[in-house]
Order: sequence, then structure tokens, then C-alpha cells
Amino acid sequence: MKKIILLSLIVCLIGIGCVKSPGGQGAAVKEPERTQKFIGRFTENINIYRTYGDIIEIQREQEESFDVYKLDINTAKMNYEYTAKSEEDLLFYRQLSDGSALEVRRLGNSEEDNILVLKGGSEINIGKEIAYSDGALVSVSPSERYIIYCAAEPIVNRYGLYAYDTESAQTQQLIGTANEELLNDMEWNLSWSPKEDYIIVSNNLLLDMAKSAIVLELNASAINWSPSGDKIAYIKQSGGNHKALCVFDLIKGENQEVFVCGQDEYLPGYMVWNSDETKLAMMTADGETYVYKAIYNLDLTTKEAKRIDTVLKLDEATVGQIESIQYNDSGSLLSFAFTSSTGTNLYVCNLNTLACELFTNVEYLHHENNESYVCSSGNRLYFVQGANLMELNENTEAKVVKSSETAIDDIYISKDGTAIIIVESLEACRLVRQIVNFSTPI
Repeated sequence: MKKIILLSLIVCLIGIGCVKSPGGQGAAVKEPERTQKFIGRFTENINIYRTYGDIIEIQREQEESFDVYKLDINTAKMNYEYTAKSEEDLLFYRQLSDGSALEVRRLGNSEEDNILVLKGGSEINIGKEIAYSDGALVSVSPSERYIIYCAAEPIVNRYGLYAYDTESAQTQQLIGTANEELLNDMEWNLSWSPKEDYIIVSNNLLLDMAKSAIVLELNASAINWSPSGDKIAYIKQSGGNHKALCVFDLIKGENQEVFVCGQDEYLPGYMVWNSDETKLAMMTADGETYVYKAIYNLDLTTKEAKRIDTVLKLDEATVGQIESIQYNDSGSLLSFAFTSSTGTNLYVCNLNTLACELFTNVEYLHHENNESYVCSSGNRLYFVQGANLMELNENTEAKVVKSSETAIDDIYISKDGTAIIIVESLEACRLVRQIVNFSTPI
């Protein structure tokens, strides 16, 4: 989520440019037109993040409430959804996109008095005796179809995990009589599969939503769902050593150890899939100093892991902290961003030729989908350097596809790669615009 500033919402869409890509004489195929649409000028505090698919949510903060808008990356249409009021007296509050609200009310001084309520056209009591730590242990799936909550059982310090389906209005128990340690801080340790058919609780229990059954105990320190949701990469704790990377295939029911780091190394948790799930990249760290040690590219077909950062001859003492690792869709490029004393530097390596390029002082974007500094679309990578939106092809050749008069704060690319939302800063406001067929430079 990225906080920025907004003054007026201009929901009408104003076309401010239309440029046709030039084509050679006698070209049989007409190249797509590049168009720009102005969406809004923003000056009050707002939060922006991608919710589900190609929809961006904009939360405009008021004194005691915030207005919520939904922006479609493909159409550039921005619609007002609802106004959510601050509910400080509740253990949990979440406004859903259909206008209904999910809240946990405290009716007394113990968990026995907490109830989970869905307020819409009518009020539905979903559950009671809702467990809480700093807040109620409730999680909403990305599509908002499922509501997961933890509730106290009759036995002291025993809890059950439940799922409420907003489409069928049915509740199912996922875990019965689990101990307090397993479900503590559940909201921060519950991971949804991309298809929402499985969840992982506390990096440990893999649960099948349809069967309400535990599939596997992972005992992991970190996990990462594959893009299809059919596989899980996870780092096995192995008594606290964090040395083994494993892959569990949900379709085949197979669990494999695919990489083990050296004796003086451990796996801190940075790992990423390529789009067709044939590769995994991961970072290792020094077992004593905990600083960056190496970056590997793992071919899951051959199980061969190659260290790909040695060509850069990086000084481990001055590299700083790694911020992100990202493939392009084909897996031919691998990028990794490191902090330094002067800013954040982005390294991009062609895995076929081992040609590498360095880009200094790249800008932070957002934390969703491993896109802290780089967004992948097709076989190209996109990042912001200074006031420029940069595109990098498979030959590690970079070009400017959009320049700002001031600065570019953030970008969001549609799933099909045809449209992009760009957020620019201009004095005390932010400008939001859409560009279609943006890979063609102006």
C-alpha cells in the first residue's frame, strides 16, 4: 500500500493524447495505437493498492472516515464505492466492495462476548467467541468471497478455525481444537492460494478449503505460492537451520527438497517463481552475520542451481540489504535490488548470456506481488529511475517509455500487459493517468 496526497477527484476521463506508432510502407499489420487518459488530480491523503485482478482501490482519508474508489486499469474508469467510518470501538472492521461491512463487536470483557457480524441489507451473525490478540483474528480472501476467523473452543486455550462463504452463506470448520500458539496473530500468517482453494496457516498447516482438511504440515519459515497456485515453494525450518528449499505439488501430491544451501549459509526467505513455474530464484545469507551471501537461479527440471551474481563481483560488505528479486515472464531475465549508501540499485542479469546491467537510484513502487521495484509484463521489465519509466527487454536494452516533468511515484500494469496506471507527483498533488499500449515510446 502506498500513501499519497489528493485534492479533487476528476472522475471524467479526458483523452490528452493519441499517438499512432509509425509503420513501414506496405506493412501488413497495423501497430496498436498508444493513447493516454487523464484520470484524476489528487491532493488529500489517500492509500492506493491493487485489490484483485486489474482493480485498484483508492482510499481517500477524511477527518473521521475515508471514501473508497475502485479504478479499473484496463478501462481507466474510477467509481465511488462507499464511505467507511472509523470504528475504533471494534476489534475488527472491514468494509467490503459490495457496500456491506464486516465487524467484530465486543459485548463484554472476554472472548466469550465477541461476535462477528456481516452488515448489509440485513445483519448476519457469522460467529461468536472470536479470538483476538491485538485485534480479532479475522482474514478476508482477496476476492472477498471467504471470511476466515478463529473462535474459542470450550477447552481453555483451544481454538477452532472457521471459513464463512459469502456466496452460499455457509460456515465450515477448517481446524478443530488447535492450540493458542498455532493461531496467534493469524491475520499476519494466513496465506491464500491464487485460486483461493487452499490456505496456509502460520507457515505450517496447508488446508484444503473444499474438504476442510489438513493436507500437509509444512513446518516452514517462509512460503511462496506459484503463479497457478498448484505448487508451493517453502523453506523448511529443519530445527531452525533454514537451509532447505522444498516444493510441494498440490496436483501430484509430491513434496521435494530442491535446494540445500552451504554449511555457512542459510535461506532468509527471499524466493520467487517465474511465470511458467520452471524456475525459482533465491538469496542466501551468511549464517553468522546474516548479510547477503549469494543469489541462485534454480532450474526445477534439472534441479541445477547456478549462482548468478558472481559476474557482478559485488562486495558483500557494501551491498547492503536486498529489497526484491523478480523474473520476467519467460524467466530469461532476473532482477534484484539492493540498498546502498546512495539509494537503491537494480541489477538485471540475462540468464542465457549472463550479461548484466546496473541501474542506480531506482524508485520504490509498492509491495504487492513482489513488485517493490520492478514490474514484469511479457518478457520485459519495467521500473522507475528518476522521472522516467524504463522498459528493459530480454537483451538488457533499456529505453524510456514515459518521462514526467517532476517524478513518477508508482505504476500498476494490467494482467495482459496492454495498459498501465502511472502516478506522478506535482508539487502538493498527485496526477493519475492511464496509458494503453504503453510499450511504444513517444
